Amino acid sequence: MKSSMLQSQILKDKGIEQPFNKKYVSMQFARHMIITIPSTKGNKNVGEFELQKRANRVATDMTEKFGGSTRVRGHGQYRGSGKHTFDEEDVIQVDVFMTEEDWKTHKRGMSTYLHNKRKLWKQQTLGVEFDDAEKMYLIK
Repeated sequence: MKSSMLQSQILKDKGIEQPFNKKYVSMQFARHMIITIPSTKGNKNVGEFELQKRANRVATDMTEKFGGSTRVRGHGQYRGSGKHTFDEEDVIQVDVFMTEEDWKTHKRGMSTYLHNKRKLWKQQTLGVEFDDAEKMYLIK
């Protein structure tokens, strides 16, 4: 089965209708992933230069694996050490669309890649959304 036919079938199986006239669509992506890049190392802010460096590295890695990526700046909030304490930090999300074929090729290495980034950045977990936020993973 051709890759585009396989992708169309995956979307159909998920109950997703093709929104565009097929004659105008050059490529269809079956998978979507968003990696949230933190601006902290442990509990300390790393500064703008380091945050940009992290985001650039991840975006470049994802572009090499899947063909492209988009960076979006955001502001994260999470429960801190106290029950009613919330900590905030700047984040950059790296947004990646991919074909089913590309995902199958790189899927095995992505868990290790994300785990290593979590360790390098000294995070308890690393947030990754997969398939349009149907699933949210915290990589440990």
